[in-house]
Amino acid sequence: MSRDDPQMKLRLPEALRDRIRDAADENGRSLNAEIVNTLSRAYPREGGAIDFARDLFGIYMFHAKQMGQTDSDLIEELFEGLFNEIRQLEEIKDNYNKLTNAPDPT
Repeated sequence: MSRDDPQMKLRLPEALRDRIRDAADENGRSLNAEIVNTLSRAYPREGGAIDFARDLFGIYMFHAKQMGQTDSDLIEELFEGLFNEIRQLEEIKDNYNKLTNAPDPT
């Protein structure tokens, strides 16, 4: 987060502001950082870890080809294994969140 990020005014009931401030103090964050963290968990970035891993794979493969690396089949196999592990972790996380009614932290 930077000072260039858009700003907005927000009206909050005093009791809610106090609860957020208490949580911010407990977590070692500013009031603003606590609100941003809470909203980020409530509204996660679309795509999640799978899309991130695919993007990373694409970038790596591009650079591997640029550098003339020929072991791309092995690299692709390794990343496919990574994708599978991420899918399993996301399923575990989703099941945990359903069981505990916890918000998604990503």
